[in-house]
Amino acid sequence: MTIFVEGTRLTADKLLEAQSFASSKGYPIPKNVLIPKTKGIVTAVQSLRSFVPAIYDVTIAIPKQQPFFPTLLTFLKMQPCKVAVHIKRYSTKDLPESDQGIAQWCRNRFIAKDELLETFAATGTFDEEEITEFRRSTKSLIVTLIFASIFLVGGWIFLQRLSSGWQYPTLATIIGSVAIVVHIFIEFTKMPPPKIKATQICTQ
Repeated sequence: MTIFVEGTRLTADKLLEAQSFASSKGYPIPKNVLIPKTKGIVTAVQSLRSFVPAIYDVTIAIPKQQPFFPTLLTFLKMQPCKVAVHIKRYSTKDLPESDQGIAQWCRNRFIAKDELLETFAATGTFDEEEITEFRRSTKSLIVTLIFASIFLVGGWIFLQRLSSGWQYPTLATIIGSVAIVVHIFIEFTKMPPPKIKATQICTQ
């Protein structure tokens, strides 16, 4: 499950509204994020915490040296761009028990997220630990092409024979086979383990 707690995209006008709201409520004034809407995440945490082990807080930033801002149009044009992603894991068993506590925890995360983005804007990195760049392997590309071909051919055969009236067991077999194929595809196209580059912090 993915939750965009802000509930909308960030624009200059919406940021001004968020800053005005934060000022009226006595919250820290955000510079890079909106005020989170906490009802959704409170409901999700209270409903799923018994069997979902963790929440991943994801922050995405665009480097200043990026020649253009990525949009749907640039994606459709297949124009490559670089983004920085910061991911932090929080165990659900360590989250507050009450609804109010979860809501405040979420607001605190956005305060920290705002500071994190300020750091990125000033330094170009999130913190002292940075994951180096990595790309998918050639094996991933080959497996992707093979499975794409299988799905295209299989889809064509399925459409050709659908009109002949397949029985339910045959259809169930096809669905089960597709599930197995998708699982294999996911396993073989996982990103390689990243190399961690840690910057030592010296104190005097």
